[in-house]
Amino acid sequence: MKYFWGLFIVLLLMLFTCLPPVTAQSSGINNSRNVENMASRAMESVVSILAISSSTSGDSGTGFFISSDGHILTNFHVIQNGQTFIIQDMGGTIYRNARVVGVDPMTDLAVLKLESPGPFPALSFADSDQARPGQTVCAIGHGNSHRNAFTMGVVSARRNQLPDFMTQGLGITYVDLIQTDVSINHGNSGGPLLNLAGECVGVNSAIDINMETNDDSWQGISYAIAGNLAKKVADRIIRDGFVERVSFGIGGQNITPDLKRAFKAPKELDGVLVSSVGKDSPADLGGLLAGDIILSVDGVPINNAQRIRIDAGFLPQGQPVPMEIFRQGKKKKITITPRVVTMPEPVIIERMGIMVDPEPVSSDSTGVLIVDIHMNSPFFYVDTFSEHKGAGGFGINPKEKILEFNHSVIKSHGDLQRAVNLVKPGELVLMLVKGKNSEIRYVAGNLP
Repeated sequence: MKYFWGLFIVLLLMLFTCLPPVTAQSSGINNSRNVENMASRAMESVVSILAISSSTSGDSGTGFFISSDGHILTNFHVIQNGQTFIIQDMGGTIYRNARVVGVDPMTDLAVLKLESPGPFPALSFADSDQARPGQTVCAIGHGNSHRNAFTMGVVSARRNQLPDFMTQGLGITYVDLIQTDVSINHGNSGGPLLNLAGECVGVNSAIDINMETNDDSWQGISYAIAGNLAKKVADRIIRDGFVERVSFGIGGQNITPDLKRAFKAPKELDGVLVSSVGKDSPADLGGLLAGDIILSVDGVPINNAQRIRIDAGFLPQGQPVPMEIFRQGKKKKITITPRVVTMPEPVIIERMGIMVDPEPVSSDSTGVLIVDIHMNSPFFYVDTFSEHKGAGGFGINPKEKILEFNHSVIKSHGDLQRAVNLVKPGELVLMLVKGKNSEIRYVAGNLP
């Protein structure tokens, strides 16, 4: 018996000495191969998009298949100026039969559809709420200038809005963002942000640029539209051809510890503080009051003011939604029936490269409110050393008011358009502008 156990131990030792050692190097090689395999699979779903119009040779960007029948998700700004589209996959196959299914400028997203027989290799979406700081993520781009580009980095933060200068000319207002340090190259907008399983957690959309030199060199910060939001938008576009949002008709803000104490709410309470309720809005009709704290909507806990605005937009129109609130020391349940948001479209003043609010700020005030300004506007200017962009008389910015144009008082968008029409191409114009901080300054520039 002793001989048997001795022989068994010797054989066991021989077995273990024959096995290759598990080292950090071999583990690293395996991880590297896993990433290589994931990248290879995911790249099959990514395409380049060349958007061609009668006035341009074409804007290049990236997109990716989200369905086997040929739906492609990309950024709105990639296809914004396109009339026809040339799609090329990673294998070099070219398609010239893509059509626009629908766009959503508010999230900078668009869906194209190839009218070719599939199946096409579609990416699946992961829960982007699980994308947290420190998580490794990857980006794939296939634009004209940087084809087959695969980059890696980590999630840096979650954001609810882009810097003002990055949204000008795009009208982006509904955003849930993943900020990363992943390098996003020119032409790679619209490509997927992936987790290490090769699932889409976001749509790469923008980079932070060098404001000191006002050029577009990368500053190590990139932004992707969160996958959960992108999927909701894409699904709605594929179903309806557009995105129609509903609203509660409230203004909300994130609640701070001081506000909790002021409203006599427990420290552990998490929610969104209602700061305003529109008259005759769904919230008003449902009994919601300013000062209420919204705890949950349709059974889902709420702790972010921007998220409630985004998520509420995709609720079914006309269907009652249960809401739990905190009011005057007690929790309470109410029901609100959201309805479609109807907002007047901004008016474009084409020669100035701006959009203005069609409605007067108030009946007794002068000036028109600037809603957006395009980067190609002669009045677009960024000054890093000032409190706001456009300081020193060089430019104008969203949320500012044009009070006078060439010494004429402006009371409506019609007044502004008529004043612009009187100006000859290349002529110098003078504007009186009221800034966001109520400061008043003159701005001069040549009108094209």
